[in-house]
Amino acid sequence: MNAELYGLNAHPFPLKPAAGSYFQSVAHSKALAFVGDHLGKAGEVIAITGESGSGKSMLAEHLLQTIDRHQVLTVRIDAAPGSTGALYHELAKALGLTGSGEGEAGWRALIEQFLKAEGSCEAHDKSHVLLVIDDAHHLSPDDLASLQHLSAFQLQVLLLGEPELCCRLTAACPLQKEHLPLHSLGCLDPLEVRDFIEHRLLCFGWSGDYPSIDPRVFPEIARASEGLPGKVNQICHELWEYSTVHGLGRIDLPFVRDILAHPQGTAATFAMHEELIGELQKAVVELAELQKRRVNHPGRIDRSLNAELLPRILDRLSALEAQALEQEQALKHILTMLIDWIENGGQRVAA
Repeated sequence: MNAELYGLNAHPFPLKPAAGSYFQSVAHSKALAFVGDHLGKAGEVIAITGESGSGKSMLAEHLLQTIDRHQVLTVRIDAAPGSTGALYHELAKALGLTGSGEGEAGWRALIEQFLKAEGSCEAHDKSHVLLVIDDAHHLSPDDLASLQHLSAFQLQVLLLGEPELCCRLTAACPLQKEHLPLHSLGCLDPLEVRDFIEHRLLCFGWSGDYPSIDPRVFPEIARASEGLPGKVNQICHELWEYSTVHGLGRIDLPFVRDILAHPQGTAATFAMHEELIGELQKAVVELAELQKRRVNHPGRIDRSLNAELLPRILDRLSALEAQALEQEQALKHILTMLIDWIENGGQRVAA
């Protein structure tokens, strides 16, 4: 994105959560209050679930940036599909532990030793270690059971994952449901969608009037995104990608509806159009150059040819040259019309 076009210092809707752009919605306020109620309870496993795009990663990032590091040692792990059995290794790496221990048992021993040392250390005021695991729905039952084991060493665990995490937690033995505080992360209220979008823009230097935004745009985005911050962000990412490419000064309802009608790959389509325009313009320039270099005489003619054939040859050469010139002019006109048609979004251009 050409952020300078609108006087912004960066893309206001990056595909990954941007530091410093956290939006405090009602749903996220409730989730933070839930964490606050349980924070400091060493040995506890708590979980926040929400649909994909509900802002769990944004919440985790904000929590890690605002938590008092002098009171709690915080570490974060992002669980990945198929990472079963790698929990101890990933946690050891996050804690900065190195050792000669081999396999899961070796890493587990190192972590237990570290947690015991943290719990008995009087050199600092940290009460416990907080482990934040994003995308925790990828964890296996064995991984969840391992977390329960580690919680006995003054380790508090915050899990963030999709709704299926609840089922995994319930099925994981020996984890017990009554010892697993759960919170479901809600979506943005329709009125909050506008606040979310404008907040993101203002965080990156938006003036408030360039580009201007039709107020009817916000309910349309709220409907299409179902109030999921991640979907709102993705829609706005596509809008801004297109608007900067074409230098739009206003985001209106027809424009937004057109983008929403062509989800997935919109930016790629815009890029393809820009590339096509460039190729067509290049072709027009090359035709103009060819016309400038045209030789306007028939060349040398062998005067020894039959006097009767010479006039017919010259007439034929003139006819061919005129036909070639006419075809060049027609092609140039068609290419120019094509460029105008693409730049005007496919609207009819008068011939």
